[in-house]
Amino acid sequence: MATATLLDMALIAADVTFKGRVQAAVYQYAIQTINAETGVVNHDRRKNYANQVLNDPNASIPDFVWAAASNQTLANDVVTANVTNFTPATTAAVVAAAVTTATPTITGATDTDINNAVANAWNMLANA
Repeated sequence: MATATLLDMALIAADVTFKGRVQAAVYQYAIQTINAETGVVNHDRRKNYANQVLNDPNASIPDFVWAAASNQTLANDVVTANVTNFTPATTAAVVAAAVTTATPTITGATDTDINNAVANAWNMLANA
């Protein structure tokens, strides 16, 4: 398994389809957070942040895209799907193919990878 570099992560973050998938994961997580049971430590901060994200997604989605792209597990899965690390000459089409394969739930940046990266970043971004 290849270890993703910072260049790999930057190219992943620039992929349009990846951004859309992260946005879907963020919306899903925000709605789940708003509807979650109360009484959990720092729930109010997470809930308030969820409302902020849903009310102004353009301000927060880029943070989640970068958080997900720089998640080592996710990035490693992408470069492993590509067979090798990206280079400065790597085309957007090659990155897109590695990020979103024909079966995005199995290889590349899986839905689970993206959901986990969003969940891992949520508390930090919510200051919770």
